[in-house]
Amino acid sequence: MGRIVIFLVVALLIIGGGYAWWVNGIAPVNSEDRSEKIFVIEKGSGIREIANRLSQEGLVKDPIVFFLYIKKERKDTAIQAGDYRLSPSMDVEALVKTLSHGTLDLWVTFPEGLRGEEVTEIVKKNFAGYTDSWQESFINNTGYLFPDTYLIPKNATDEQIVSLMRENFIKKIGSIGLRQDSS
Repeated sequence: MGRIVIFLVVALLIIGGGYAWWVNGIAPVNSEDRSEKIFVIEKGSGIREIANRLSQEGLVKDPIVFFLYIKKERKDTAIQAGDYRLSPSMDVEALVKTLSHGTLDLWVTFPEGLRGEEVTEIVKKNFAGYTDSWQESFINNTGYLFPDTYLIPKNATDEQIVSLMRENFIKKIGSIGLRQDSS
């Protein structure tokens, strides 16, 4: 009879400790801190890597609980690359919901060989703030808009997009020993 009581007490302690660990792990890091941080998820990042980075940034208490929560809710394929505004006052459920929807940026691919007009069409399809006046910026920079996949803010202007693509162009030609002529 004594062994059964000891077994039950130990089992209850283990279950109670596990429950307390879980409840503590899914709670906000600091429910009073409403400050926001920009958290970037790179394409191809794994859930464990994301969980560890969230913990390092002070956005989750326990990366293991975050990882297990995502697996339990079957959200591991719902997490999207991009950048997000997150707060230490968010619990794990709110974090997962945010990471599954609503990135602040868009991944946009510009294939090789596009003219300014074709770059304009891609931008027009992807950015709600597009206006017809943007086309001139892309046409005037044809040849300097490096083809690549970019993470661009949803509210970017034509100047910001051109600048991003030109900077990438300059970086790429510099990496092979060429330099841009001033123009």
